[in-house]
Amino acid sequence: MIPLDVPVELGREEARRRVLEELAKTKYEGELPPWLQDLMNRLQDLLIEIVRFVLGLGSPAGAAGGGINIGFVIMVAVIVIGIGLLVWKVGLPRWRRSRIRDADVELDADLAPADYRTAAERFAAAGDWRAAVRDRFRAVVKELEIVTILDPRPARTAFEASTLAGRALPEQASVLRAGAEVFSAVMYGDRAADGSTYRQLVELDRQVTAAAERADLSGDQPEPAEEPR
Repeated sequence: MIPLDVPVELGREEARRRVLEELAKTKYEGELPPWLQDLMNRLQDLLIEIVRFVLGLGSPAGAAGGGINIGFVIMVAVIVIGIGLLVWKVGLPRWRRSRIRDADVELDADLAPADYRTAAERFAAAGDWRAAVRDRFRAVVKELEIVTILDPRPARTAFEASTLAGRALPEQASVLRAGAEVFSAVMYGDRAADGSTYRQLVELDRQVTAAAERADLSGDQPEPAEEPR
């Protein structure tokens, strides 16, 4: 092993050979789209010319006539090579829409919204925040069914309910969506429920119930058929 405090000296020819070999290793072959692969290969060819110029092996294309700042060329070459190596090792960034799990909202046909609210308050008083969040969101969905914004169903997903209700109550669409996210996250265990989480659902219940009472749903009713003349 060579001690760290002993400098390793490379001859000019050895240094040139190693630099060109490292550049040659970064060729893109089949890992990128054709247009990007061609672009990166062209860029690499240009970098090789610049390095050859810096090492005294000739002038890069377009550098004839007039001087060139060697320090600037080296700095640019190092930055571009670093970016190229990073893309080669890590790959291009990919933007993916995060997948949010959608929990089922199961309702009992014999229970009213007030029943779910009472149960939710009882769970909250006992510190069972998960059950409190569950039943408070159930109360919201049941309320939307009572006022005919949603069709009565024994089960539907949280995001399905929030999306459909948001069309009838556009001013509440964002809070409905947020409530569905909280409900699904708590039900699947991705988020721990607490008093703050439950209060968010209580406020959702209050806003949606008030908006539903003010909503004009006459436009959703089918028009009566004309009597034949």
